[in-house]
Amino acid sequence: MNQKTHRKIPILAVLIGMMCSRAAEAQVINFDVPGGAGAANYSGQGAYPDPGNNYWNPIVGGGTTGATNRLSNGVTHSPITLTSQLGGTYGVQGAQGTPAALQQPYEYNNGVLRTDTLNNVPAGTYNLYLYGINNTGTRGTIFTVSTPVMAPISQGTVNTPASLTNFAQGADYVIFSNVVAGAAGTITFTWVGNPNVILAGNNEGDLNALQLVFVSTNTIAGNPALPNFGPNVFVFNPSMSAATIQSTLDHLFSLQGDVNASQFDANRYAILFQPGTYNVAVNLGYYMQVLGLGSSPDDVIINGLLDSHGFLPNHNATCNFWMSAENLAVFPTNSGTFSQWAVSQGTSFRRMHVEGSLFLSDFDNGAYSSGGFLADSKVDSSVHPTSQQQWFSRNDAWTSWSGANWNMVFVGVSNPPVGTWPSPPYTVITNTPLVREKPYLYVDSHTNFFVMVPNLQTNGLGTTWANGLTPGVSIPISQFYLAQPGVDNAASINAALNSGMNLILTPGIYYLTNSIHVTQPDTIIMGLGYPTLLPTNRNPAMVISDVDGVKVSGIIFDAGTTASSSLLEVGAATSSVDHSADPICLYDICSRVGGQFAGTTTNCMTINANNVIGDNLWLWRADHGAGSTPYWTGNPSQSGLVVNGSNVTLYGLFVEHHQKYQTLWNGNGGRLYFYQSELPYDPPSQSAWSEAPGVNGYASYKVANTVTSHQAYGLGVYAVFINSVNISCFNAIETPTNQQVNVHDMMDVFITGNTSGSGTSQINHIINGTGSTVGPSFATAYANYLWLNPSFSASAGKNGPGVGVSFPSESWHSYQLQYKNAVTDSGWLNVGGPVGGNDTLQTITDSASSNNRFYRIKSN
Repeated sequence: MNQKTHRKIPILAVLIGMMCSRAAEAQVINFDVPGGAGAANYSGQGAYPDPGNNYWNPIVGGGTTGATNRLSNGVTHSPITLTSQLGGTYGVQGAQGTPAALQQPYEYNNGVLRTDTLNNVPAGTYNLYLYGINNTGTRGTIFTVSTPVMAPISQGTVNTPASLTNFAQGADYVIFSNVVAGAAGTITFTWVGNPNVILAGNNEGDLNALQLVFVSTNTIAGNPALPNFGPNVFVFNPSMSAATIQSTLDHLFSLQGDVNASQFDANRYAILFQPGTYNVAVNLGYYMQVLGLGSSPDDVIINGLLDSHGFLPNHNATCNFWMSAENLAVFPTNSGTFSQWAVSQGTSFRRMHVEGSLFLSDFDNGAYSSGGFLADSKVDSSVHPTSQQQWFSRNDAWTSWSGANWNMVFVGVSNPPVGTWPSPPYTVITNTPLVREKPYLYVDSHTNFFVMVPNLQTNGLGTTWANGLTPGVSIPISQFYLAQPGVDNAASINAALNSGMNLILTPGIYYLTNSIHVTQPDTIIMGLGYPTLLPTNRNPAMVISDVDGVKVSGIIFDAGTTASSSLLEVGAATSSVDHSADPICLYDICSRVGGQFAGTTTNCMTINANNVIGDNLWLWRADHGAGSTPYWTGNPSQSGLVVNGSNVTLYGLFVEHHQKYQTLWNGNGGRLYFYQSELPYDPPSQSAWSEAPGVNGYASYKVANTVTSHQAYGLGVYAVFINSVNISCFNAIETPTNQQVNVHDMMDVFITGNTSGSGTSQINHIINGTGSTVGPSFATAYANYLWLNPSFSASAGKNGPGVGVSFPSESWHSYQLQYKNAVTDSGWLNVGGPVGGNDTLQTITDSASSNNRFYRIKSN
């Protein structure tokens, strides 16, 4: 190496050091709409934390700022200028140094799309903060950002009056992260009114200010832009400050955490965390979905809290609906190292790792809860159901489970609690017979978005990610159509589906004059942030054709004001098409008749196709909210679920308050694991609510008389006749007496009811005229099982060569085939080991059989 080369090294090191030093200073340039001619510009902090640096350059409407712009320190000159289109300016500047001074004045666009450009931007990567706030908090603005090396991406503000006192992400401003400015040095953004929140008669969009924050010298746009999930999806990454993220989380919870104001509002939100660690506390409210974007739950760590607390007095959680947490890890930092997930129906806790304990309700006296659903999750310590009336757990792992109340079902859990129904009321199925876990979003190392579709698995035990990444097929986000409420309708969505696209429904309410038709096999439909489908023309909201492998998740189906035959129809008619190799799957589906909207439907969900798998379904006729009065006639619906297809398997079924059978199962080969149901609160009279003369009421769970095979495990039916007088139900459950119809672990509860004179109110029997009567005061009753004599089929006579015996298809019992070579032999000998207990039809053949061998089948 020569002397000249030696001399280059320190010069190069100095240059690199200067560049890194300037990057470490987090160079920021701010622009603000000034308060009129000659008025001072804003001087204070924006949403980006930049302590001590309060300088803001003026935005010049209809022109370009001069070449005298400075960075936020007010000293360092910047070459960056801003060219802005002016629609008009409104407002008088508020108190200097407070958010009010930045919120007013603002530019408005007169309802016309405006285009502004940042010029002379040094090549590199930036975070761009855009503010779109009006003076009353009644509107919002859609911003679309692009550069010569990045495709356009849109986000929007959704103003609220409450947000005018601070800076709330999504309400006052949005952040475009990792915006790459290439050699051309321009960043362009358009702004227009947000169509979802426009004030009547006013379609303005607003621009108050912007902040451009230098991130790095990177000029390669590995991921051109985040997908356009719309204004109600918040994507966080670890480079954002914890304070900024926490402020947004707190703002969203302030909107969604009120049982009166939020339970039936129109807001819907999804919160997405890119891989990394976040020192934040996440409280969930109504219509809030929190998702990690890692390939594994442990790729996203919430180092703080992720909780749901009861919204009613005493932290009663019996109205904690429509919230979920998925695909991330939580390291609780409270003194007890626990997460609190106090929820009821319509919620889910999936692919979660709690690095501590998990409590499923609050601790107050009266903190009741009525959940819930836990799947593919790990809890390092113990799970405590505390006040939970019932709970369903599938493919989970924990150190211990402590406690029970009415009905707890465990399927495929690696360490289930020990006990025998009904003391304690545990139903344990060792392996999950057949399931495909819910598809989930994730990003790769370049922040490219994908959807992972887990493989179909049989006889599963524990989580799918215990020994590495969940096996499955990865699909790029480019193969998904991202629907937007207020923009898309059934026609545009169907056009996308018919072209072969999958579908993501972004948060909001979709009014549908026609059905969404899913006709292509293996179509994936994902809801983000509890999108709601509302039919308006007597149509089903969605019809799934009789094709393989469709997967639908995370959607609320609301009834419209004119009755649909069904809100979700799976298969247009019964058929013999076999989907067993690639089942249709439904995940986290909610339907409502009333509540947010007064509505009516014949049934909430009809399953005509064969081999459908359902995983966490809540089908609710509202007992409060819109349509719940006048009683009985305000929100009529006959049934929550009608199953006509064969070999349908459901995990976690919640059906409540419908006016006839809550669940009517007409297909053969059905399997149910966990059932929770409340009978209607409001029958007007016994004669109006009787399935046949002399048979009071309608059974909640009805297996049709024509069914010849059915298995059901862990069923609870409750009576709350608070809006009726002298109402009784003869059977909580009704099934035919065919030998292959078996129901295991049943209970019912009479919670309350009204009586008058010599009348009464009660549930007479648990099943088919058997089981203790409960009522008219609070009481519970349990039954172990209705296990009719199982039938066995043999390929030869009871004595003869090559005998083969087929065992019934059910999970609860195992059997042992035994033989004697002569009737006088002293004992029976086994042929192989135990058979059965895994919910599959099995046949065992004795290859050594002879004409004088006798057989028997012993139940273990």
